Amino acid sequence: METADFILYIGLIIFVSHLFTSFFEATKVPDVLLLILLGILFNIFGFDPTPFFISGDILFEIALALILFEAGIHLKFNYLYGAIKSSIVLILSTYVLTILGLLFFCQYVLLLSFSNSLFLGFIMASISPAVVIPLSSSMSISEKLKSNLIIESTLTDVLSIFFVIALVGYGSNYENISASNFLKDFSLVFIKSALIGFFAAIVWSYIFDKIRNLPNTIFTSLAFIFILFGISHY
Repeated sequence: METADFILYIGLIIFVSHLFTSFFEATKVPDVLLLILLGILFNIFGFDPTPFFISGDILFEIALALILFEAGIHLKFNYLYGAIKSSIVLILSTYVLTILGLLFFCQYVLLLSFSNSLFLGFIMASISPAVVIPLSSSMSISEKLKSNLIIESTLTDVLSIFFVIALVGYGSNYENISASNFLKDFSLVFIKSALIGFFAAIVWSYIFDKIRNLPNTIFTSLAFIFILFGISHY
């Protein structure tokens, strides 16, 4: 595949995703589901995804940065406090029970390995904000319930990403890691990331207020997200 072809396909995917978003607003069918079906159709008709693997790491990092930003931007302190105060036990217990249920099902029914079952448990226990937030915004429900849905989807999404990345970070040795060591490492990463995000938000709020009158500030925000993502890696 030529470089131009690769760029063309990326553009087409982004364009089609916007069409699916419009379709979602009209029919309430999640655009994420349509994109998954599109990927299955590509596979059925013999589309070769190999060239995408070359830039897969970069695209993954960019997508991860934007997903985390999109999830975090919907968190408001007053909503967060209210949801944690009233529903944190329900949110976390549902999340943990879902992981354990999927772990049991994948390992003993689908006969997958423990590691693959655990990965699937963490991934599938996440409630995608990309689906929940647009759906909740279009539903006639109370603001409190809507806020709880946003908080639950955002928290489970961020937790799943953290857990999966933490597992991947252990490489081939993660099966021998004890739960206490894993939770300790996870807590350290979570606290450090939260501190970086907290101070970066304060800094960017101050800077953005100063450059608000400049053109193309939306791209400046995007650039700051990438800078923050890179700094977080260090």
